[in-house]
Amino acid sequence: MKKQLAFLILTAIILPIMLFGCKHTEPPQTDVWDGSVATAFESGDGTKNDPFVIKTAAQLAFLAAEVNSGADYNGKYVSMESNLDLNHLEWTPIGNGTYSFNGIFDGNGLSIKNLKITNGVHYIGTYAAGEHARYTTGLFGTCKNSIIKNLTIDQADLAIHNVSDRHEIVAGVLVGDLRTDTHTEISNIKISNAKIIGNFKVEGVLTGLKVGGVAGYI
Repeated sequence: MKKQLAFLILTAIILPIMLFGCKHTEPPQTDVWDGSVATAFESGDGTKNDPFVIKTAAQLAFLAAEVNSGADYNGKYVSMESNLDLNHLEWTPIGNGTYSFNGIFDGNGLSIKNLKITNGVHYIGTYAAGEHARYTTGLFGTCKNSIIKNLTIDQADLAIHNVSDRHEIVAGVLVGDLRTDTHTEISNIKISNAKIIGNFKVEGVLTGLKVGGVAGYI
């Protein structure tokens, strides 16, 4: 009787330890965009140890708004921590030519789906040969000295039109125009079910059409 009682008590102690000791990992959540723009990231200060955290599509749109208004993300770390569904709503590329994304973006193996862009970025680029009217489109419009990694883009629909006055047209699902004078890294990127459609007249001014799955121009 004493042995049986001891066994029951021991089982009662060990079983809760086993149950609470097993860590249950929840699958990544998917946030569906309603077209809104957040006013801040989920958390973080942009350092390597405490990156800016993106958990909603509105927070990704906040990153686009910040970069496109001139906020300096040079060397800043951004970490995506939820799957994002852009819901076929019109997306504004991150980086508008005047300002580029210059930071480190880690998708952590998660996905962005249902990307739609019908109005890309029109800007004037200044180069050694002079100024060129350019058009770029992609999840990221323009990047420089950046790192983008560990991201899947599924279901992307990019349309190029109203560009007859542009000298150069650049389109890529991940990034349109990617430039560097120090270091740039694009790694572990997966793209599926994507299309880029051009529908425009060439009226003599166009000098370059650069289109790619991951990047239009590097």
